[in-house]
Amino acid sequence: MSKKILLVEDSPTQAQRAQLILEREGYNVTLAPDGSEGLERALADQPDLVVTDIVMPNMDGYEMCREIKSRDETSRIPVVMLTTKGDIMDIIKGLGVGADNFITKPYEGSLLVNHIQNIFDNLDLRSKGLLLEDMEIATFNGKVAMTSDRFQILSLLLSTIGVVIHCNVMGLFLLSKDRAHSLYLVSLQPMSETTSDDLTTKVLAAANVLDDGEMTGENVRVTKVVKEEQLPLLEESFPSFISVPLISGGEVIGILTTANTKVDAFQPDDVKHLYQLGLQSAGAFDRIGR
Repeated sequence: MSKKILLVEDSPTQAQRAQLILEREGYNVTLAPDGSEGLERALADQPDLVVTDIVMPNMDGYEMCREIKSRDETSRIPVVMLTTKGDIMDIIKGLGVGADNFITKPYEGSLLVNHIQNIFDNLDLRSKGLLLEDMEIATFNGKVAMTSDRFQILSLLLSTIGVVIHCNVMGLFLLSKDRAHSLYLVSLQPMSETTSDDLTTKVLAAANVLDDGEMTGENVRVTKVVKEEQLPLLEESFPSFISVPLISGGEVIGILTTANTKVDAFQPDDVKHLYQLGLQSAGAFDRIGR
């Protein structure tokens, strides 16, 4: 039996284009012009997946997703949100209402098909107990399995922030509750071992200042979340460096870092922007860690 996809999109042209692309791949696609009708169809048809735009009349994608996830009969249906490239708030708000995954617009037809197929493949493996998680890490809320979906969301968040703050490296340092184990996630550009050690040392120093702790690098693992293979390997140290706390529920749950190999690469406004992005993103990173 072909998978049922509910596509919620207020643009008839974009909706029909996506429907044609997906139906060619054998999916059974139903269209809805707004969130209100999308919710009705989700309740009535019980699709295998909902793909929704965000800005729509009557009910937007956020509200529809919140309603789907809050109802017992539809809460297990995966919801994929179509986000605007470069808009971090789309992802943060989407995580806040329970979205499971994201696709940035504009997108190529092949990207849409591959993305959806990967979601179904992971769901199938997970239902059979065969999905191998990438790793298990300790975060502020306890241990969490970093699935491919979570890595994809982290990649989107970090890469989007990196567009706002021009840098060589954008990283996330999640703190465990007992501060005994942490994970430092590096993105944007590959680094040599020397460069990676330099950045990790600086992030640990910043973490100890921002959280008044006594952390060492013994339990830190460096994982490249986003690797741009076309970019050259970074060999230099990082003379330009900004690190701000991620605060959720009055607690420091992590450290958000940006670094550059150029001297005086950042402006005073960059510090302010990164701090504001950290405040906006803290809830999203916290949610990923649950």
